[in-house]
Amino acid sequence: EKFWSLIQSLRLHVLPNTAGCHSVKEAVTTAKMARDVFGTNWIKLEVIGNHDTLQPDVFGLVEAARILCEDGF
Repeated sequence: EKFWSLIQSLRLHVLPNTAGCHSVKEAVTTAKMARDVFGTNWIKLEVIGNHDTLQPDVFGLVEAARILCEDGF
């Protein structure tokens, strides 16, 4: 609670991200939860395509972005 109060008092912004998400559904759900918790539409969007290299799933990333844009992000 003290940490969050400090962040707010300094007028800093938090940029939530969807790191660790391996599917469109996970990324969209995480982004929506982050919006509710942090009160921001700004999200660093990631959808991991390869677990070993952590390379993105570019098609999943585009699909998640499309869904989130339609939802007001």
